[in-house]
Amino acid sequence: MCDVLQYALSDMDREYLSRQLLEGMVYRISRDKISIENANTIFISCERPVLYPRSEFNSMLKTLRELAKNKGVRIKNISSVFKLVKESWDIYKSEVYRNMALYDEIYQDCELLKKRGIHWGCSDDIWLNTVSQKVNTLNVIHHRCHIISQFTYMYYRLKNSIQILRESDSVTLITL
Repeated sequence: MCDVLQYALSDMDREYLSRQLLEGMVYRISRDKISIENANTIFISCERPVLYPRSEFNSMLKTLRELAKNKGVRIKNISSVFKLVKESWDIYKSEVYRNMALYDEIYQDCELLKKRGIHWGCSDDIWLNTVSQKVNTLNVIHHRCHIISQFTYMYYRLKNSIQILRESDSVTLITL
């Protein structure tokens, strides 16, 4: 059993930790991304949420408008983007911070998971199951209806639209 663990273990956890470790485990645990896997299975995979600055949204919206005006390009749905940023910014920001805190918790849990190791019969691993539940909660931010996902999509959509307008003279319509 791993000597790093100096906390009270249940009998089930003690039995699990006495099993053989899975071979070929790769633990990539950083402040921005976590991946725990072997050749057959991805056990944990998540990324730290990013808070895109409001000033950057406003700047990109202004740049996009100016480029479109200069090139005579029509932009559909730009008012809905302004509305999203104006009305939902505080919700977006608080959700990002809440999920950053959850990521930090997962980060700490994964450091311990690395010390424990993942053993044969890992469906019995109480700690792995707990961390997996937290990762599932965090990964909800990637669902299309989540506010973080909406802002992330719009951020990259604005960047892409600006790039298209800068590189092409044949564009007549941009839809956000």
